[in-house]
Amino acid sequence: MAKKSRLSRDQKRKAKLSRERKVHPGSVVAPYTGNAFKSDELLPTVFHTELGIHEADVMSQRGLTDRDVYAALEQLIGDLRHGPLPALDDSNRFTDTGSPIDLIVWNIRRNWKTLYQESPHPGRDNLVGVLRTLLNSVNTWGTSSPTSRGYLHFVEGFLKKQGAAVRIVDDLEDVGDEGDDEDELLEVGRAAYLDGNQAAIRAFGNLVQELVRQGETDRVANVCQQLIGEVGDTPQIVQQLGAFSLQAQQAAARLPHEPG
Repeated sequence: MAKKSRLSRDQKRKAKLSRERKVHPGSVVAPYTGNAFKSDELLPTVFHTELGIHEADVMSQRGLTDRDVYAALEQLIGDLRHGPLPALDDSNRFTDTGSPIDLIVWNIRRNWKTLYQESPHPGRDNLVGVLRTLLNSVNTWGTSSPTSRGYLHFVEGFLKKQGAAVRIVDDLEDVGDEGDDEDELLEVGRAAYLDGNQAAIRAFGNLVQELVRQGETDRVANVCQQLIGEVGDTPQIVQQLGAFSLQAQQAAARLPHEPG
């Protein structure tokens, strides 16, 4: 008979933080797992924060990782906790420091600035709460891979469902509809789940299995995360796509790794 855990609440919290730091080394901010910062009043802040993250990813030509996002959110939380943020340059342009974290932080703040010109500012504590909630989202949708982009793909899909698509034009400040070539697996998945055609869903599942066997595990996981954001309107779809993503991640963990 299994022994009942005798860990205290504080010990359980510390154990959870330890597991999270294996995924995000150096993590010092506890993600928030509740729903307090998903209220109707704060949804515009959540939306514009994730839009800022996705825009930064597109600006970097999709060179960001989930770990970059996590580190940027932690940095912004620390900045908020230490006092008022410095004003953004009125030019509305990013001064390239070569740091993906600086790019993400700048673009989140740029989106906040635009939002709060028209809407009431929610206050520092609520901003910190939203950012901690998004840390939990990165943990939920990302993988343990150092190059994980599962969260970034999920956000892209979610924003697309909301009607927000992004691409880079000549000026970083000018954002419009995205025109990049789409992954064939993503297109097959969209067609299958948007139509709800069971034969098409089975064909998508067969393609997933074949790609996993070929070792294209990151591709499968990322596409499934994006589809969850885009078309995951029912628990059944989320469960099925989540299972495909998990299968790909587990297969990736079994692949031999080249020595660093």
